[in-house]
Amino acid sequence: MALGLSKGLSQDTDKQFSNSWNQSSLEFDGSNDYIDLAGTITTSLASTFLVEESNQVNMSFSAWVKGDTMNTTGVIFNLRVGTSSDNHIICMYHGSGNNLRFTAKFNGTAEVCVDGTLASVATGGSFENAGWYHLVGTISHGETQIDFWINGTKVDSQNIAQALQGTVSKLTVGSNTSNGALWNGKIDEFAIWDRVLSGTEITSLYNAKAVDGSGDAAIPFHQHPSLRDSLIVYLDAEDTSNSAKTVSLADMKKYDLVNGVSYSNDVMWWENML
Repeated sequence: MALGLSKGLSQDTDKQFSNSWNQSSLEFDGSNDYIDLAGTITTSLASTFLVEESNQVNMSFSAWVKGDTMNTTGVIFNLRVGTSSDNHIICMYHGSGNNLRFTAKFNGTAEVCVDGTLASVATGGSFENAGWYHLVGTISHGETQIDFWINGTKVDSQNIAQALQGTVSKLTVGSNTSNGALWNGKIDEFAIWDRVLSGTEITSLYNAKAVDGSGDAAIPFHQHPSLRDSLIVYLDAEDTSNSAKTVSLADMKKYDLVNGVSYSNDVMWWENML
């Protein structure tokens, strides 16, 4: 199974995960590693966000993350309109604040969801070197709301005051879109949907179960019809054989693992599920 960014997963019939899934995660060294998805997502995400429409953005992201010692802020992912600093979506560990943040900055106004003390995710209130955590962020212009979930619990919610301006054209994992604020640690099962996940679905992702509770933790969540609906980006880190990765479905676009993003057999297996 290739490290996959998959669109149209209803056609995803060739994947066999029973022996291969969840054997590895993506590892970033905090120096210069990141994943560049700009070329791959230009069409799919730009059309997904439909910025000319009044509803603007309805999206969700999910990722398992593990932070090693970081000098300062480390970015999990950054999605941006062009080079503008006024229109972007980002999730990060904020070093000086010692907290995780999910931010939507639209038309110059930032709405920031924060886990203020990290008490909900880490013993002693420290995220670094403290194990795996599951993050979900949702944005709904229909409900004018941005929400942030950690380990299946909503930790913050903010109202959206502005609309996204421009066409989405950049997406990086492990850094911001200027290739700074580099992540030091692991990221696994990174995904983006072009819809707002429900609370039940978010809990199911955290528990690696289907929404009806029938799922198997040894099967990836995107194989469950209830969770693969509108899934447009998915990185699973299971093919460790090549540095140049190719989308194996849909439009066959390539994307880049930059400056030696590597793999680790340290995976989120599975304190909360066993």
